[in-house]
Amino acid sequence: MTAEDVWPLVYVPGSVTVTTTVVGEGEDTAIEPVEADAGFWAVPWPQLIVLVGLTLLIGSSLRGRRRSRARLENKLEQAREEGRRDALKQHA
Repeated sequence: MTAEDVWPLVYVPGSVTVTTTVVGEGEDTAIEPVEADAGFWAVPWPQLIVLVGLTLLIGSSLRGRRRSRARLENKLEQAREEGRRDALKQHA
């Protein structure tokens, strides 16, 4: 079964048949057709571009969350430190 109009994903197999014809005067020579299997690597560029784009979006989102969390932790630590200093000033 062969599916027509389908984009290749990574490897495309194929088959080549060469049939010869003798042109000229003289006796007819029968030459058998030659068939060979071949294939080539087909890079699915549109799918790769979409995959890279999604990877960048997800990576950017995760990086933003980490930065936001680190900023929050830093602010909380500063607030705790200020609270400790204020408490020491009040007791002194």
